[in-house]
Amino acid sequence: EENGIEVAIFNPIHKHTDRLYLNYRSHQKIIVVDGDIAYTGGINLADEYANLVDRFGVWKDTAVRVKGEATWGFTVIFFQMWELCGKTPKLDYNIYRPRKKFEQNDVFCHVISDGPANNPENPIESLYRQIIYNAKEYLYIATPYLVIEDDLKESLVTAAKSGIDVRIITPYIPDKKNVKLLTEYNYGPLLEGGVKILEYKPGFIHSKMIINEECGVVGTINMDYRSFYLHYECGLFMCDKDIINRIYDDFITTMEVSVEVDYEDWKNRSWLLKSYQYVLNLFSTLI
Repeated sequence: EENGIEVAIFNPIHKHTDRLYLNYRSHQKIIVVDGDIAYTGGINLADEYANLVDRFGVWKDTAVRVKGEATWGFTVIFFQMWELCGKTPKLDYNIYRPRKKFEQNDVFCHVISDGPANNPENPIESLYRQIIYNAKEYLYIATPYLVIEDDLKESLVTAAKSGIDVRIITPYIPDKKNVKLLTEYNYGPLLEGGVKILEYKPGFIHSKMIINEECGVVGTINMDYRSFYLHYECGLFMCDKDIINRIYDDFITTMEVSVEVDYEDWKNRSWLLKSYQYVLNLFSTLI
């Protein structure tokens, strides 16, 4: 602010904040340039995201850049949150519409957003389920945290048992130890059901993406309770063979430096570790 940059804090925490609202955070990551170009993905504004500092080994992330009309959705999301922060209410959004002309293409993409204001309806979780249900050949997911409800696990297992190649990449090196332990606790039913799980060996994978052979999402959404129910999130839903293939290629490259989790090793965890993970799971919606 000292340098002329306007800053707004969404749902600030203070000593009188109701504990219920401590959870309702904005997890969205959006950059809009002149209303014509937009970025979203897992990347925050911090040195580790550019690997300028080494906190958890090599930091791996995924983001997407859009130009033209698709940018408008991200502009609207930004200003909706800006107004919720009490900054410049009732803006005329239309003056920020895209103006620059870009070459047209046939790519279908749709900006998505979600948050606790939509509960009990959760559009992003519903979209993820549709991507899972509609997969015919493969279903690839990258997420730093894998703390999901049993019915979503069952959907992934059903896909794997129907012959679909289901793979999930999670971090080898954690940024939050208890969440890592919860993630590992969730491995069991998935591994037993035929889902392949790999851990990104060079460091921490912060990517948030899901694709099948036809479409996918890149954005801010983790595969966990917080992203689906407690946080404000955003992303880009895309249906285009070329774009999906590029995301697929990046996933395969990441997989090549990852180690596959073995179900027998998972079953042979120590009694103490199993007990601790079981207790953690009882509080999984709070962690």
